[in-house]
Amino acid sequence: MRLRALRLAGAAALALAAGGALAQEADGGTPPAPPERPADARRLALDPPLPVARPDDADELAEEDASEPQNENEAESGEGAVPDEETALEDARTDDAPHPPRRPVVEEPEAVLPDEPRAPLSPTPEERAAYEACLGDLAALDVAFEERPAIDGDGRCGTALPLRVSALDGIALQPAVTVQCDVALALAHWSEQALLPAAREHLDAEPQTLYTAGAYVCRGRNRQPNARLSEHAFANAVDITGMDFAEGEAFAVEPRGGVESPQARFQREIRRGACAHFRTVLGPGSDAYHDDHLHFDQRERRNDYRLCE
Repeated sequence: MRLRALRLAGAAALALAAGGALAQEADGGTPPAPPERPADARRLALDPPLPVARPDDADELAEEDASEPQNENEAESGEGAVPDEETALEDARTDDAPHPPRRPVVEEPEAVLPDEPRAPLSPTPEERAAYEACLGDLAALDVAFEERPAIDGDGRCGTALPLRVSALDGIALQPAVTVQCDVALALAHWSEQALLPAAREHLDAEPQTLYTAGAYVCRGRNRQPNARLSEHAFANAVDITGMDFAEGEAFAVEPRGGVESPQARFQREIRRGACAHFRTVLGPGSDAYHDDHLHFDQRERRNDYRLCE
């Protein structure tokens, strides 16, 4: 009897609980939600960081890329830009890799037979006659000069009939230059027909001193090691770096860009005028080696070709 009473009591309790739940549903209530599980801190720590969100507009990225140069060739234009064949090498290097210095865009022109020995130091009768006639022309132009002994530069450099020239019709050469007679004669004609008229027209001045940077010297072109011999090695060239005037400021040969001034016009005219007297004329803008002087020489080329830059 006692066991049966306990069973009846349990059944009644279950019925009451069920009835309460049904009543709660009938009233529109919702059963309480189970408690949330605590976050697993260890798992959160192991989760990788999410990537930064990319812009929705792809055109925005393209515009940003287009606004910045992709390499030095796009950032620069005109003079000094890297040639196409060097671009691949530039791209292959990392940004922090050292870049080699750029070589000048234009190199000094090569001689026709650059590795041949110089002319013999014993002139032929025809050469001697031409030399004597040249000396007479120099005297008529009031050029101050001295005849010098033959220069033998180890079988390669030198000349048979050099002159030491110190003045051109009253214009001093500082320092005096050692050159062949036809170079001295061309320099005298240039002074008379180009230098003096240009100085009077553009600077209203009379040249008093021409500053030279050398004439005869046994060396390679542009003073570079292992280069072919320069015309200076045969006393066949002269360099002019500037000049002084009886009145006014001294003049220096230098790059003058697009500036239009009396000095720029003067430099342009005396350089252009030299092309009528010398077979080679180089200066600022020809290449990096000639930015501070005018180079004149009498190198012979095939078909009497002349280089005037």
